[in-house]
Formats: sequence, C-alpha cells, structure tokens
Amino acid sequence: MKRRNILTLIALVLVLAMVMAGCGSKTEDTDTPEQQIAALKQENEQLRSQIDTLTRQLESLQSAILTDWSLNALASSDRTAATITFTAVPASESEGQTLSLIVNLNGLEAESVPCTMDGSRYTATVELPAADGYSFYCLLTGPTGSMQQIPLITPDNPGDGSLINLGSSLSAYCSLFVDKWNYNDGKLTVENAYVQAQMPLISTGGDNVTPSSAALVFLHNGQELERKELTLNNGEGDGSFEATISGLAFSTPKLEEDHQLDLQLVITLSDGSTLSYDGCSWFVADGSLNPVMG
Repeated sequence: MKRRNILTLIALVLVLAMVMAGCGSKTEDTDTPEQQIAALKQENEQLRSQIDTLTRQLESLQSAILTDWSLNALASSDRTAATITFTAVPASESEGQTLSLIVNLNGLEAESVPCTMDGSRYTATVELPAADGYSFYCLLTGPTGSMQQIPLITPDNPGDGSLINLGSSLSAYCSLFVDKWNYNDGKLTVENAYVQAQMPLISTGGDNVTPSSAALVFLHNGQELERKELTLNNGEGDGSFEATISGLAFSTPKLEEDHQLDLQLVITLSDGSTLSYDGCSWFVADGSLNPVMG
C-alpha cells in the first residue's frame, strides 16, 4: 500500500513538472504581456484541475481500502429482528475522514449509520427487521468530500449469505412426513417416516443453535401416551438436521368411534426454544382407523 502511495506521489510530481515545463514553452517573446498573462491563467486552471484529480486519486488509494472489517449479527429473543454490528479498520487515517455503514433492502437504501471511533476501529450498530434481500456497504468519505462505496456483503459478493437472507436465517422450522404405517393388535407402527429440521443461522446469544433433543410424541384424544426419543443427524445445508424412522411402534388404548390419534414431532433447541410439527392424525370412523396427514 505504501509503495502505491509513493508511486502516486511521484506521478503527481511528474505531472507538475511537465505542466510547469509546458508553461515555459507556450509563452513566446512575440506574445504581448496580456496574451502571456491569459495563457498562464489558462494553464494555471488546467494545473489546478489536474492537482484536484490526483489528490482525489491519492486520497482514494490511501484510505478506500479496508485492511480489516467484520459484520456480526445477534437475533432478538423473538427472532423478529437482528442487531448488526460493523467494525472496520481503514488502510490509513486522514483528518476529517468518516465511515458509514449503508444497508440496502432489495436495491433500496434502508439504513445509513455513521461509524464512531472505538479505540483503533470504526464501529456502527443497526437493528434490522427480519427480511430477505439485504446488502451491506461501507461508505468512506475523505477530507475533501470525495466518497467511495465499498461492497461488504452483497448478492454479487455474498460472503456470509445468512446476512443477505436475514429473515430466513432468523427462522427455525421442522417437519415430519409419515410415508407408511400399519395398525394391528393395539399397536400403531410407523414403518417409514422422515424428519427434517432447520436451525436458525443467527442465534440470540452468539453460539450456533443446535437440537438439544428430539422426540415423536404419540397422543390419544389430545393426551400424551408415549414419547420416543430421536437422534438427528447433520443434513446437507448449514444448520440442517434430519432422521429416517422405520419400525417404530406405539401402543394404543381401546379405540372407539370418533377417537383420535396424533403423532407430533417436538424438538428442543440449545437456546431453550421449542419447535413442533403435527405429522399425522388418525380418526376412528366406522370401526376403521383413517389417517389425515399433517
């Protein structure tokens, strides 16, 4: 970085030297004093314009690059919003230089938060509602007012995609699909079923959220009869868990007309919250057990 600044300064000096050399070559003895003054004024204006351009370029090289930055998110307790904290260290410091965190939502500016200096780092904090389609930029304003917007996390440069799709990353859900079952001799057996769970990618306390426990709960007319613990395995995506169930039997009481059986998936998360999903229900009608899938 220092080498680039030095090269820029050298380029500036060369330009000044060339312009000054040009000033001497354009005035001729045959020009009147008024013509010489007019020519020098024009060359002076050109010189000032070139100096301004080079100054802006030098300023950009000196400070537009961030040597270090981070974006961290912390979910609210109800996961309807997240607090985003931005920290950054510019490549160099200039008096009058400012930084801001710019947040766009679906291409439109949603937030613009000025940074404050915290020790050796610039910091900014903003609370964003749960939504998908965010992008994050750092706006660096130099001492002369020049601005440069530096992409941090955008659809073209996703990095941590959980911040772009903030709404999806704050949510958690689970599902239970019962493919095959049978009922014989007072036992309902789940022959083939599939469980899937997605953990929130942004936590309320800074640690990754994981399933603490999972179980299939068997109910008769709304009252719990049995609970079978499940082991969830890692799925394909971040925060994804799954399980395949086969040959899992539940005992039933004597079933009468209009009785109802339910199979529910319940997952407790490491942050203390709970997910549930009604996977399948069975109703007794005309002496037969009839399923209604969830």
